[in-house]
Amino acid sequence: MKPKIGITLHRTVGSEPKYVVNNSYIQAILTHGGLPVGLPHSESGNAKDYISDLDGLLCPGGGDVNPLVYGEETSRGVNGMCREMDDFEIELVKEAVSQKKPVFGICRGIQLINVALGGTLIQDIVSQCNSGLCHYQDGDSDKEEVIHRVFAEKNTWTYKIFGAESFEVNSYHHQAVKDLGAGLRTTAKSSDGIIEAVESEDGLIYAVQWHPERIYRRYPVFSKFFSALIDKAHN
Repeated sequence: MKPKIGITLHRTVGSEPKYVVNNSYIQAILTHGGLPVGLPHSESGNAKDYISDLDGLLCPGGGDVNPLVYGEETSRGVNGMCREMDDFEIELVKEAVSQKKPVFGICRGIQLINVALGGTLIQDIVSQCNSGLCHYQDGDSDKEEVIHRVFAEKNTWTYKIFGAESFEVNSYHHQAVKDLGAGLRTTAKSSDGIIEAVESEDGLIYAVQWHPERIYRRYPVFSKFFSALIDKAHN
């Protein structure tokens, strides 16, 4: 049977809110042999039941995590927050850890996972890090383009995937991991020192700052991130 992979859904604002997720995440799971299952965050307390019925979890990109969740005041530049979604996803990650289910995080996903495990975030790279590297590429038309290099740590799963010390990625984010959450280790950084990938000590959690769901067709090596989730979910 194909493993069921939960994908958290974002709730839109307006008079008639909808739950949505970019199709690229759904197609990536389908293409690599999984069954995507949308997870709305309308109610809390359902994380245990959701994770019990799933084989794996994908935490996708989205708005910023509310800094109050990790004990900081909100700085300028933070946007798209939804505390209800933060709390729901954090519950899911913690429950997945408890039930030993694999978790893959992308962009907001790496940030959310880090916070769920007790870590903190750089709230705005440009204003807080004085980085000259472009971490955010504008427009939908260029999000399949790679724009900067990432440097993998040796003896990590990320390094083994690429078989090289550096590789190129796409990038559209303004936040990043600061202090690592419990049980996580850094597996890759950009040239300005921003953490670009992490993994857990047991290998069941891994997350990246770039968007492999947008580039795996053009650059097949990135398929390995989704294949790994499906493989781990089968075990």
